[in-house]
Amino acid sequence: MKERIFRAKLPAIIATILVVIPLLAGQCSAPPEATLKLEVIGSGSITSNQGQVVCEPDCERVFVGGTVVKLTAEAAKSNSFVKWGGACTGWSKTCVVTMNGDKTVSAEFAKTR
Repeated sequence: MKERIFRAKLPAIIATILVVIPLLAGQCSAPPEATLKLEVIGSGSITSNQGQVVCEPDCERVFVGGTVVKLTAEAAKSNSFVKWGGACTGWSKTCVVTMNGDKTVSAEFAKTR
């Protein structure tokens, strides 16, 4: 009895599968990308914990949306790190940026007196 009911509904089940699978495939696209633009002001560089970013003086990198990037400001010889700008703020040599959209970060360096 159950077998006859299943056989009767099989065409409807197949039709539903043929409609649903393409719909799901459209929802499973690649994750969004986010661009990180880095600007160095003065003499120094910016590096990341992933090793994907080493900027002297400026660069852009593309990340998968949601990626957490830890940036480090490295002053050149006879210079010191002054401050972050843009998506990073403060005077600590490190900054963490979550790439949930395009971001710009600057690192400012000055000659040591």
